[in-house]
Amino acid sequence: MKKKLEVEIFGKRYTVRSDLGSHDILRIARYVDDKMQGVKENTSIVSTSAIAVLAALNITEEFFQLRLQKEAIEDVVEQRSSKLIELLEEGIN
Repeated sequence: MKKKLEVEIFGKRYTVRSDLGSHDILRIARYVDDKMQGVKENTSIVSTSAIAVLAALNITEEFFQLRLQKEAIEDVVEQRSSKLIELLEEGIN
């Protein structure tokens, strides 16, 4: 069941509906707010929508980097698992 929770991001209040727990929703909202504050502090941009877009791009870049890291780890696990299975099969035969 979706829960409704009010959060504040960049000085504006939003009502969020989610299956996540309140703690997770608040943590995500704080993360987005922090990213937007970071863009504001590191640029001369004053448009809230432009700040939001740049924050979204930064978050998306982080997401893609993490996804690439995950895929690389999965590849290593797959290779090592295959090698381990091969060694076990050789030991059985």
